[in-house]
Amino acid sequence: MILMTLAAFGHGRQPRRIHRPRLVDQQQTNIAPAGDFPFAKSIRDRKNDFENPKKSRILARQVSSPSSLSSPESEPPSVHPEAEKEAEAETEAESWPEAGPEWSIAFKEWGGAWEFHVYFFALVFLGYALYSAFFIVTGLYTGLNQKYLGFSLNVMMFILGFTRMFVLFTDPYHQGDLIHNAVAMRVLWSLGSPCLTSADSLVILVLIETAKISLAPQKMQTFGTIIKIIIAHFILVLTSDFVVSEFMEAKAMLLLCQIVYIVWGSVLGIGYCILGYKLGKKLYGHTEVKDKRALLYIRLIYASGVNNLILSVMYIYSSAGVFGVYSNVKYIEAWSWWSVQTCYRLSEVLSGILVFTVSAKRKSIKRQINHSLEGDGLDDDTAQPVFTQRMNYEISNALRNIVYMRFLTMEEDRQTTMLEDLQESKRAAAMYITRAEMNAQTYTQTQAPDAQKKAESMLEYLHDASLEANDAIVRA
Repeated sequence: MILMTLAAFGHGRQPRRIHRPRLVDQQQTNIAPAGDFPFAKSIRDRKNDFENPKKSRILARQVSSPSSLSSPESEPPSVHPEAEKEAEAETEAESWPEAGPEWSIAFKEWGGAWEFHVYFFALVFLGYALYSAFFIVTGLYTGLNQKYLGFSLNVMMFILGFTRMFVLFTDPYHQGDLIHNAVAMRVLWSLGSPCLTSADSLVILVLIETAKISLAPQKMQTFGTIIKIIIAHFILVLTSDFVVSEFMEAKAMLLLCQIVYIVWGSVLGIGYCILGYKLGKKLYGHTEVKDKRALLYIRLIYASGVNNLILSVMYIYSSAGVFGVYSNVKYIEAWSWWSVQTCYRLSEVLSGILVFTVSAKRKSIKRQINHSLEGDGLDDDTAQPVFTQRMNYEISNALRNIVYMRFLTMEEDRQTTMLEDLQESKRAAAMYITRAEMNAQTYTQTQAPDAQKKAESMLEYLHDASLEANDAIVRA
């Protein structure tokens, strides 16, 4: 009891005191004992009660009711715990710019729907926390081996699951049931939104590296850039919660957080849709046979994009409607508030399922992409991004075509040169033949008669010589 009292004063709240009635002796006076009469509190308790006008008015209504007047035969008046809880709830509502339901009336209208909402989603987020924690511990035990993207993704999902589960079990929607530090609980609850966007951005980055698809400039598709955006988002959310908790006039910071979530969530949703389109085109752009499991995986990617866009639309509706920080509505209708919060939690649960599913099935897509690349004559063992390999493949095809065309051109040039040489040889042969014929004719016309005369003269000389020889033989 002492520790609870010190903790309550440390959090700036008064400990709840349930005054138990005592039997009054018939011989005693009509004045109730000082310890039980509500106006006989300590000076500090009375000062804190009157410093809070809302709480003091509710307590005054309870004390000044006719049933609370003391009489010799009646019990002394006491402050009902429900009245004090209602006062604390109304005080808490006034300390935060976003409107909520009137809890005392809402609980009666909801009935069992409130318990179903709280404990169903608390158990689901507990499952997320345990599932992510298993892979975190496994990764730390076996070693990350450059699996920093998957590890970071599991850390984000663990923070989302644990914070949502813890708040829903201990202080659902900041009612002060078990933990009376509203600031701490709001901060834990607010961590869910940046965890969701961080997980989605990491999933997209994992798919980009796995499928080797480009969605943005290369500098934007790096782990360092995504981590910077994630850290900036967390800092903005935490700073806004602490500042608005102290100065409600700074509620524009909450609106800024909502705008950042709407813009970033829309960008991620569109990125999912473009990624699904490019992945499907890369896997099945060259074939008509499609794997049903791969088609289902691509549809899950599209579903992730649509869910992000739906969450962004819901934030727009909440920011611009009665749920916004600049709304003049003090209390929201009970079932409207329950429906909107249930839609938020369902979308968050669906986001978690899609994140886990898309991240877990990426290895099968990687195998199909590698098989497709091997069918095209590519080797996927290099450490370069796949889209670079695809570009290299296209460049190699272009170079091969250029080389082939060059070969054809050279062959045509060679054949043309050979034909020209043959024609030149033919012309040279024709000229040689023409000259030979001309020489033959010239020889026949000029030199042939002289040669014939020389031959005849030689014959005559030989004949004369023969006669002389015969005469010489006869004389001898």
